[in-house]
Amino acid sequence: MAAELDAEKVGRKPGPHQAPGNLEMQRAPFGEVGMGPLQGGRAAVAPAPGSVSMVQQAVAVAAPIAAAPQPQPFLVGVPPGVGPGQQMMVQSPFTGQQLTVVVPQSVGPGMQFQVMG
Repeated sequence: MAAELDAEKVGRKPGPHQAPGNLEMQRAPFGEVGMGPLQGGRAAVAPAPGSVSMVQQAVAVAAPIAAAPQPQPFLVGVPPGVGPGQQMMVQSPFTGQQLTVVVPQSVGPGMQFQVMG
């Protein structure tokens, strides 16, 4: 209010786009608040030491995320000495995961059966 009265005394009253004298922003000296020259219409901000710059963050966020491999059916051969009802270890060719499977009752050595993995 006092600023408005002072402005009226000198013949200038703050308009809708101006702040009253007591609320005017003070400009900090260049570089004091970490601001650099304008780049693309926006001030460049220096990243903190050891931090990721804004450009690097944008690239990291925009990078596509690889989908985890989905389990799919594949055939497993029963080795000699392994029979129906026995467990054996196999590795999925799609996920790389080690699986413990049980040989089905109708499958014997030298035969194949289907596994999901």
